[in-house]
Formats: sequence, C-alpha cells, structure tokens
Amino acid sequence: MRQILTILLGLVLLFGRTSTIGAQKVTKTPASFTFADRTLGTTGVQDRITSDGLGSYTDGTSGLTGVFFSSTGDARLDTTYSRNPLRVIEYDPSQVISGTGPTASFASTGWVDIQALAQMHIGDVKLTGAAVGTSIGQFHFLGNEGGTYVTATRHDAHTWTITTDDPYSLGAGDVAVLVQTLKNKTSKTGTYHLPFQLTITCPTCVAPL
Repeated sequence: MRQILTILLGLVLLFGRTSTIGAQKVTKTPASFTFADRTLGTTGVQDRITSDGLGSYTDGTSGLTGVFFSSTGDARLDTTYSRNPLRVIEYDPSQVISGTGPTASFASTGWVDIQALAQMHIGDVKLTGAAVGTSIGQFHFLGNEGGTYVTATRHDAHTWTITTDDPYSLGAGDVAVLVQTLKNKTSKTGTYHLPFQLTITCPTCVAPL
C-alpha cells in the first residue's frame, strides 16, 4: 500500500495531477485557406499580404498543410514543404511605420497562424492574434507586442473570415511587428501596415454548442 501511495505521489509531483498521466493527443483537422487579394480599385483596400495567384491553399495539395489544432483551436497554413507547384505567399512591406526592417516586396514559403478559432460559436466575432512566418522573419499581429489584433468571424460550422479590417469597432487593425533573428539575436526591427483578408474553410469541423 505504501509503495502504491509513493508512486501516486511521484505522479502528482511530475504531472501536477494523477487524472492525466500521458500528454493529451493533439488532432489535426484539414482546412483550406483562401486570400481575398483585395485591391484599391475594387474594394478600397490594398492588401499587402496576398496569394501567389494559384488559388486556395488546401491541406494535402502540393505538399502543403492547412489544419486546425485540437489543443489550441489555432488554424495554421504551412507551405514550407510544398512542391509541384511551390506555393508561396506574397508580401509588400513598403508601408513601413517605423524601424529599420526591409521594405521591398518579396514572395516566400512559410506559415500563417491564426489563434483560437475552433472554439468560437457560430456567429461569434472577436479579436484574435495572428502571426506569419517568412524568409525574412515573423510578422506579429499582436496587441501586446506593439501591433494590432485582427478580426475573426465564424459564419457557420465550417467557415471563418479573418481580416485586418475593423467592421465591428473592436480595435482590430493592420499593424504588424517584424521580429527577426540577426547574428543569433532576436529583436523587433520594424512596424508595418500589412492589411490582409482570408477565408478559412474546414469541411469536417464541428462548432461548439
């Protein structure tokens, strides 16, 4: 009996509780990401993060991944290992606000992460964080880092719109902070206006009640 109690105590010390001994399995649900690619002439907004013109980025096509994570509810697109064709995302950091970061347009493989979407109810609208990984560094749309959050809307069980617009006056915006690692030192090197809008579709997602 004493030996059993000792083992249980060890589990409490290691994991903080005995109800979950192993790590909870994280599941990934396939999704598709479609950039709006808005222009001044058609919508009055010039997006600075846009697609490569090859259509939606759909999980399992051309080697890219687009998924929802069960652990966080985040939606993540990653084109790093895409092939035939190589899928990239276009960036135009010319609208610099401050800093010494780059300002020339470029295309890059990488990833887009939108925080905490799966737990939204149908009809919910909220501010959320977003981050974009590129060949030159990461752009963070995070209010607690000097940028702005983005607007997330869940239209139904399977569809979300993510935008830097602020249609509900929640405080969303298009300000992103560039975080770069140079000579083994990570620092914020620029603040930019980087408007974008995308639709995320998840055919097998289920909305919370």
